[in-house]
Amino acid sequence: MIYFKYFLRFCFFAIIQVFILNSIPAIQSFITPYIYFICILWLPININKIFLLFIGFFYGLFIDYLTGTLGLHATLCLLLCLYRYIFLNIAFRKDIQDLNNKEPTIRLLGNDKYFIYIVLGIIIHNAGLVLIEWLEFSNFLLFIKKLFLTSLLSIFLALSFELFFLRLRKSY
Repeated sequence: MIYFKYFLRFCFFAIIQVFILNSIPAIQSFITPYIYFICILWLPININKIFLLFIGFFYGLFIDYLTGTLGLHATLCLLLCLYRYIFLNIAFRKDIQDLNNKEPTIRLLGNDKYFIYIVLGIIIHNAGLVLIEWLEFSNFLLFIKKLFLTSLLSIFLALSFELFFLRLRKSY
C-alpha cells in the first residue's frame, strides 16, 4: 500500500510536467521549469540502491516517451538517483539504517539541509539538461542565464509542492 502513494506521486508530477509546465508558451522558448524528478528525491531514505536506479531509469523513460525525447530524462533521473544516494549518505552518515521508510522532509533534514538537498538536485538536473540539449558551451553566459532562471523557477515550484504535501500530511 505504501508503494501506491509513490506511484500516485510519480503520475501526478509526470502529468503536471508534461501537460502543464511543458505547454506554457510564454516561457517555453527560454525557460521550462522541471519538477517531475522531485518525487525521486522524496522516496524513502533507506530504499534499495538497485531498486532506486530501476525506478529512476524507468520513470525517466516514461517522461521521455511522453515528451518525445530519447533517453534525455532517463539519463538525468539516473544522475539524480546517484546524487540522492551520495547526499543522503553524507547527511546521515551511519544513522541511515535507523530511518525505516522515512522520507527526506523538512522536519527530518532540517530547513538548511533540506533546502541544500532540493536546490542541488534541481541544479544538477537542470545543468545536465541544458548541457545535453545544447551539447556545447559556445555561449557560456546564455547557458548560465538559462540554468539560473530555470533552476530558480523549479526551486520555487518544488518548495511550493513541498509545503502543499506537508499540509496534506499534517491534515491526516
